[in-house]
Amino acid sequence: MRHSQCVWLLCLTWPLAFLASGCRGVNLSSVPLADELGLVAVEPVPKEIKTRYGPTSKDRLQVIRKQRTQAKHGSEKVKQEISEKLAEEIQTEPNAFLRQEIVRALAECDTPLAANILRAGLNDESVDVQIQCCRGWAKWGTAESVSVLGQILDNKLAAIDLKIAAIDALQTVGQPEAATFLVPLLDKQEDPALQYTALKALQKITKKDLLDDQEAWQAYLAEEKEKSSHLEAKRASSSTGRTFFWWR
Repeated sequence: MRHSQCVWLLCLTWPLAFLASGCRGVNLSSVPLADELGLVAVEPVPKEIKTRYGPTSKDRLQVIRKQRTQAKHGSEKVKQEISEKLAEEIQTEPNAFLRQEIVRALAECDTPLAANILRAGLNDESVDVQIQCCRGWAKWGTAESVSVLGQILDNKLAAIDLKIAAIDALQTVGQPEAATFLVPLLDKQEDPALQYTALKALQKITKKDLLDDQEAWQAYLAEEKEKSSHLEAKRASSSTGRTFFWWR
């Protein structure tokens, strides 16, 4: 057997070997979900083992997904209760895969508490969890979503994969304000993947076929900003006129 095959076998079987050793202090919820990822078939854990060490990752996954369904179809009260429970659990959950599932469930809650967790989740040690948070903000599609996702793009230390996820999320939200955060990524010094993804998002959001010319996009933003200012001024003037007319 080759060395690489031995390493893979060790990675996939260590959780079962660890349990069989009878070591104390094992948290079954921290065991990787190798079977869920399609890497290996795992036999059910005996009841006495669960009683001794607590629920397995598989058990926790089923509970979280059930809560996600309940939140999706539940009342505001149900959403609040589930978000409170999951907000507490995610802070101590060692399994990154389960933290992703918790974030998905919280996205269905759409409560202020869920928003706080998804904002904090952008600093999770797992990039996969951070990316799932971006998808949650995209699902909500609010002005706050644009602001939070835009801050990721402004962060020079953010991972490329996270930034691409933020761009995709902004494209899903589809609000014109997102262009302000996307145009700077057309700079030729930026990563080519970011330039390409940002350009495609800009074209879809604005319905403009401008090429990867940052100056042209900057001119477009300036023009749109000027139009918006004139429109706001016109609305303010119209509102003032109606007020005076009412007093006559």
